[in-house]
Amino acid sequence: MNNILKLSFLFVLVLISESLLAQSFAKNDKIIEAGFGLGIYDTHIYNKRTNINENSRAAAWVFPVSFEYAFRKRLAIGVAYKYSNFINSNDSVQSNAQMSGNDIALKPTFHIIKSKRLNVYIGALAGLAWVNYQLNDSEKAYVKGNGTILAYVFGTRFYITKNVGLGLNYLFNNYNFVDLTLANNQSYTDKLNLTLKRGNVNLGLVIKIN
Repeated sequence: MNNILKLSFLFVLVLISESLLAQSFAKNDKIIEAGFGLGIYDTHIYNKRTNINENSRAAAWVFPVSFEYAFRKRLAIGVAYKYSNFINSNDSVQSNAQMSGNDIALKPTFHIIKSKRLNVYIGALAGLAWVNYQLNDSEKAYVKGNGTILAYVFGTRFYITKNVGLGLNYLFNNYNFVDLTLANNQSYTDKLNLTLKRGNVNLGLVIKIN
């Protein structure tokens, strides 16, 4: 009977110690996160032919997915992809236009808090971006090309179970597109520079593989 009590007590101690030592982020973890969000951007367009600058704002529904590998106790490296579907204003004369974007970037992160359920981190993204703007009129005008993205991220992950959680993050983005092609089916061509700044807020599902 005493041996059974001792084994039971030892088993409880092991469970308690594992619970206390459990962390939401540890070396060799592999983290997959996918979700959706909303981006609000300040835009600046420069037309090289007319030498005209134009400032405006744009909004987009964003759909990010990322993969991270923890190579140190607090450090991870990964890759992030995001698709953006820009929102048109109903009262705009160009409300029949469609604009979308894609970007892929390296994503190093530093994990500040890594308790049993909560993981708080900061990081950066640097990579390539593509944009495609199509005006659905008789001349089929379009703008397309590629550029760069540099972003800073502040994120939190709350784990419902050991390996499944919810993620919430904010990114401050800086998109820079140089020499975008502006053209239509009337043989008109031009070059534009475009920058998009400010951020997006994302909510996602997190899967962690130990």
